This record gives sequence, structure tokens and C-alpha cells, in this order.
Amino acid sequence: MLEEIRRKLITRIVDMIKFADTWICDIAPMAKLMLEENKEKSRACKVLWNADVGFEIGEGQYRNTVNLINRVCSCKTWQLRSISCQHVISALYHIEQEPEPLMEH
Repeated sequence: MLEEIRRKLITRIVDMIKFADTWICDIAPMAKLMLEENKEKSRACKVLWNADVGFEIGEGQYRNTVNLINRVCSCKTWQLRSISCQHVISALYHIEQEPEPLMEH
């Protein structure tokens, strides 16, 4: 039974390596999809910037703070997933930067 599990694991690892070789960029396809969804959501956000690294992002009745230097957003999505949330994307667009380079680190 252990031998069969070992074989299945080896096959899965090889399949995943082949799948990763088909990627057209350094960002995983699912992460890229989530990033694109967050870009769409960021259009509804209002940005207040303190001319340094701090941003206050308004999304309807909710407010979130973003610190780009410390890589922190008060919604915690950025820290948990390492995928830029809509608040971070809004802040980056406000200072005319793209969110993709942040995901490649």
C-alpha cells in the first residue's frame, strides 16, 4: 500500500511540474484570476493618501488602511493570501503603479 501511495505522489509531482511549465508568467493561474477580480473591485474604492506610505481606502461605508512599505492592509487579505486585495490595488493605482510586481516577491 505504501508503494502505491509513493507512486501516486511521484505521478502527481510530475504532473504539477508539467502544469507549472505551461504558465505564461510567474504568477499562478488561480492567483492571477483572484488578482483580476480584485482589480475589478478596486474600481469602486475611494483613495485618501497621506503623501507618504499610508492610504485610507473607502469602500462604501467601510474604511481600510493600507501601508505599502510594511505590506499591511487592515482587511488582512493581503497578509493572508499574499495576493493584493482591492484596497492595495486602489492605493497602487493612485500612485500609478501596477500590482503584479508585488506578487512576484
